[in-house]
Amino acid sequence: MANGSLGSGNARVLLTAAEAYPCLEELFLEAKDRIVAGFRIFDPRTRLRSNGGWEVGKTWSDLIRAVIERGVDVTLILADFDPVHRPGLHRTAHSSVREFHRAVEGVEGGGKLTVHAAMHPAQVGYWHRIAFRGFEIRTLQRHVDMLNDKEADAREWWLRDAPGIRKMIKAGPDGKLALRRGLLPRMYPASHHQKLAVIDGETLFVGGLDVNERRFDGPDHDRPAEQTWHDVQLCLRDSDLAPVAEDHLLAFEDECAGKRPVEERPGLLRTLSTVNHKWGSRLGPQEAVRDIRDRIIEEIRRSENLIYLETQYFRDEGIAQELAQRAREVPGLQLIAVLPAAPDDVAFEGSTSLDARMGEHLQAECVETVLEAFDGRAAILSPGQPEDIEQHESDFAFYGAPLVYVHAKVAIFDDHCAILGSANLNGRSLKWDTEVAVALEEREAVRDLRRRLFEHWLPEDAGEEFSDPDRAAKAWCDLAVANTKLEPGERRGFVLPFPLERAKEFGQLVPFVPHAMV
Repeated sequence: MANGSLGSGNARVLLTAAEAYPCLEELFLEAKDRIVAGFRIFDPRTRLRSNGGWEVGKTWSDLIRAVIERGVDVTLILADFDPVHRPGLHRTAHSSVREFHRAVEGVEGGGKLTVHAAMHPAQVGYWHRIAFRGFEIRTLQRHVDMLNDKEADAREWWLRDAPGIRKMIKAGPDGKLALRRGLLPRMYPASHHQKLAVIDGETLFVGGLDVNERRFDGPDHDRPAEQTWHDVQLCLRDSDLAPVAEDHLLAFEDECAGKRPVEERPGLLRTLSTVNHKWGSRLGPQEAVRDIRDRIIEEIRRSENLIYLETQYFRDEGIAQELAQRAREVPGLQLIAVLPAAPDDVAFEGSTSLDARMGEHLQAECVETVLEAFDGRAAILSPGQPEDIEQHESDFAFYGAPLVYVHAKVAIFDDHCAILGSANLNGRSLKWDTEVAVALEEREAVRDLRRRLFEHWLPEDAGEEFSDPDRAAKAWCDLAVANTKLEPGERRGFVLPFPLERAKEFGQLVPFVPHAMV
């Protein structure tokens, strides 16, 4: 167990929030002594979904209060974000902290709640800040203009949860806001992207899922496209990895800040970066731990039969090259990859930003690299709902049907290993951001995970060819193509071809931008 090997008896696979949220609620309610957790987003106003949760209240605020009243200590670390370029997420983080504190007001004699928003300490260097100052100031000025269009009370309400923006502006005699003179905004290129909780040092809840209403979806994905959210989580009881993960959660902030050495966490896979001490020239953080990327590459090089991937982003050119090289070395190797038809900001918000275009450019290149090398032995797919687009309010048409948004981060290599956690197959997740994943190494557990995922996407009558390593890629491809020729309501399962041409047309290479940034 010390090497991260996990048996099927203590590993519970949770598909979508419909399964994961009730489980997490039950784990919090079962806690006897302490809970330590780190999430990118955790909204205390999220509704409860379990019977035990409903007994204590309606939202996570009520549940946290009940847990604290029972004498359980809760430590919750939420990610904070660059206030200039991610003001919505910045405000969400501080709003959640405030709401959690308010939830436990008046509790005496119980446990202790410790919750805060943590900004990754790495910053863009001085000379890059000088170079980008004009762009940063223009972006900040748009925030100021938006606030000045509001009434005074509304401005104050907005700024209450935006401390990073508040310190860069000032109010004039008339109450209107303006940027501080001589301002040189700080830039934060990395974030803490992990999603995990450790209960009593014994149980680990880990994967790709954060907690808010946006992320709640069920296995039928029968919601408007912009409300779908496919994710995968693991609940590992009596796991030797739980205390290792707890140690990570209690130390990673100081490790990233360079306040203590980065320690090894045996069995736990991580991405960890630190502050870059090259003061003037840095653009990104200093890479420190790349366990997840290294393990993925190791498993690619061992694979002989079938690799299965689910990822929100496939943008790491090194991973694509490793897959291509292995495909050339092993003529029988097959690949199935499930990606969202488009990034959520492009599909649902209509983003045309340079970072969105850069991301799609890299993804198109990675997909093309893999398809060429596998030469008919790769199925690159995107899920769509078996319903007509006109039945939902969605502007993103995907073979005439609403897409299913894929947010899962899973990699399965033959029967010998499955890696599941918070990291996507992009440079940001595998080099810069704080990420956590685990490796399932017991064959029965690996097969169970793959079976559940296959059953999720495929029609109920799918034959054995869909899981046969010699025929799987062709079977999935044939089904996806056949579905495009049917009306949405007549399609079998969710799978459709990944819209590569759309990604190529939308994508754009942005010179001088580190690929790890997207």
